[in-house]
Amino acid sequence: LIPILSNGRPGDVPHIRSAYVNAQRFFKKGVHNPRILFPAVLLHDIGFGFLRKTTIPLVAGQKKIKELSHAVTALSSAYAGWILSCYGFSEGEIKAIRFCIEYGDDEELTVKSPPAEMILLHDLNFLDRFYPHRIKIALKRHTKKDFQIILKRSLTAILTPEIKEEAEKRYNRLSL
Repeated sequence: LIPILSNGRPGDVPHIRSAYVNAQRFFKKGVHNPRILFPAVLLHDIGFGFLRKTTIPLVAGQKKIKELSHAVTALSSAYAGWILSCYGFSEGEIKAIRFCIEYGDDEELTVKSPPAEMILLHDLNFLDRFYPHRIKIALKRHTKKDFQIILKRSLTAILTPEIKEEAEKRYNRLSL
């Protein structure tokens, strides 16, 4: 996975590592299915690896970025289905993982009664915005004021109380 992710956006490898480590921290036995959660976390941004670092900056503007993210989600979902079938995941598991990938990376969860794995994936993506590897990249693209707005909006999007608490602590320690 790392060679593919390394081809994509700067920061994708640290993002996936961070999300995976945090998935292990916030995983709750009996609530989350590890065969759904962990593959979804590892594969949710794999589609960016099929884009080249040189072409990503050509996609400027919020509308184009939003359109690109839908295309990347489709690539991630398709690749996940293929790779998971190679590793003996059942059709039901693949369907559940792809469902998490397709909707768990959205700014707002629009799925009615989302599975616990999707909620955790969603929240881990927002939590990651408060980590140094993401802050460094974000401040290259946004003013400090705009980035503060993004982080505040991210705080309101997090659904899991423990993750929201950690994000708030990290936000309060920032000196933006």
